[in-house]
Amino acid sequence: MKSLIIFDFDGTIANTEEASYKVYEQMTQMYGVPQMSKEELKAYKKKPLKQRIKETGIPYYLLPKIMSESQSKLTQFMQEAYPFDGIPFLLEKLSKTNKLVVVSSNNKKIIKKFLKDHDIDVFEKVYGGAALFGKSAMIKKAIKKMKSKVKHALYIGDETRDYQACKELKLDMIGVSWGYEDISVLESEQLPYIANTPEHVLEMIASFDV
Repeated sequence: MKSLIIFDFDGTIANTEEASYKVYEQMTQMYGVPQMSKEELKAYKKKPLKQRIKETGIPYYLLPKIMSESQSKLTQFMQEAYPFDGIPFLLEKLSKTNKLVVVSSNNKKIIKKFLKDHDIDVFEKVYGGAALFGKSAMIKKAIKKMKSKVKHALYIGDETRDYQACKELKLDMIGVSWGYEDISVLESEQLPYIANTPEHVLEMIASFDV
């Protein structure tokens, strides 16, 4: 059994799709990027993140600035976000036996307000502002701060960039199929564990031996 469970936020705990789309509409206007419909964006989920970014034509050097501006705008639309079905029960159940933390690229204040507003503030620590393609450093910091070890920790996330960070640290991860990245993309990365429901996550966690 893993003693430390590290959660991603967007696409794992919170369904921020509607809020993110409204931010996306504003950002495409600001940067002159052709806007896609929600249906077109859903089709995009079947492509790896780096490929999606490349096809938008946005230069990589602009990503930090765009991320910062997007998170600033996201605050005004977070009333559109809500926890995925089964997540409150999952968090309540795990909080009784495990230490829980969040590691996310999203803003810490946004995350903490969401958790409080939805009565799921069961995390010992929230780490926000992780680099888009460099999450491993913050995950490593979280494990150290919680006085844990990689072998005693587990990450739960929805994107292949999460998996790449975990592979770098040799950290076990459960991928979730309800998030921002299509399950076909997760499967293409050969994730050992992919859960289709929060209940499935519980079953998988119980199967880990340390």
